[in-house]
This record gives sequence, structure tokens and C-alpha cells, in this order.
Amino acid sequence: FAPKCRGWENYQQSTVHYIASAPLLVLKDRNIAFPGPLTNWEANKLDFDVVHTNSEFVMGHFGRLVARENNSVLIHTYHTINLVLSLRSPSALCSPTKIEDLRHNNGT
Repeated sequence: FAPKCRGWENYQQSTVHYIASAPLLVLKDRNIAFPGPLTNWEANKLDFDVVHTNSEFVMGHFGRLVARENNSVLIHTYHTINLVLSLRSPSALCSPTKIEDLRHNNGT
């Protein structure tokens, strides 16, 4: 399950279920997904053995719910780049351009 982000049609895969989403108010290049009861029903029909999440937000909570309801293993990958950037500069959060600028300025 993944949010429908800008250009998702170009990378569409038959094994991915796409969920409606909308751009965030502040970070227009990032989307927030809207899984609903129908999405939950569809996920429970698939009866996952393993659920992998990499978001602490809406989709992460959705993944935890699906894993719990299916008695599945939950694997979460925590990406720390947002935490590091938010500690250094809150305005750099999630901006690919600013991430590259920050990496270049720090020599990494």
C-alpha cells in the first residue's frame, strides 16, 4: 500500500495498492495518504505474513493496525534523515534540494 503521489502512474506496479492522497499544506512536494475502512478491509483480505512500514505517520499507523489485525510480523524501518534535518534546520525538513545542500556543506 502506497500513497498516490505526483507521477505515481509512471512507476505503477501490479503488486502495489495505491491509496488516495493529497499534498501537505506546508511541504507541497510531500503527500499524506488517506486509508479508510475499505482500504483496511482490502488489506485484511490479503492476510499478510509480514508488514513493512517506513513512516511514523498515517501509513505507519495503518501498517501497525493491519499487522495487529492479521497477527503479522511488523518490520519498521526508521529513516533518521528527517530527524537530523529537523534538529539542524526545521525549514529543511523533507526538502530534497535542502538535503543536498546540507550534505554538500557538511562534506558528506
